[in-house]
Amino acid sequence: MQKLVDELIDRGASLEEIRTRTGVSLSAAARYRQYRKSTMAKVLDNEPNVVDLVRRLLDAADAARAARRAADLLGSPAAVSRAIATESALLTKLIDGLSVDDATVEETFAEIDAMLGAFRSLVADDPDIARGLAFHLIKTPATRDIGVALKSALGRATS
Repeated sequence: MQKLVDELIDRGASLEEIRTRTGVSLSAAARYRQYRKSTMAKVLDNEPNVVDLVRRLLDAADAARAARRAADLLGSPAAVSRAIATESALLTKLIDGLSVDDATVEETFAEIDAMLGAFRSLVADDPDIARGLAFHLIKTPATRDIGVALKSALGRATS
């Protein structure tokens, strides 16, 4: 049965179709579909994911650090203590509580490697689309370097 559910999910079947064809409840099918989805796909689909959770925890830890520093400047021992406790709890959560293990990191790096391989193929197979992708990557500060590298690869491919 799991193989059938996997096949249905892979071809994009609706949850209702999965329920009808397999008898699996809608909620179980939804949970399983979410479980199977890769981190990068979740990021791309704007779904809850480890990357977003880490980013939010880092933002919260940074805010707690700023609060601790401000409390230090104001000389409020109670506020400093609370800020230290908050910052420590957030950092501990980042380190220990995310269920991010070596396998998760390895899978994410494998996805990144495969995606970059697809970019390289795109340069060879459809340079116009690759040029457009490079343009959009360069416009986004976090992906600028990738866009520049893709543009450089396009230049090498045409020379």
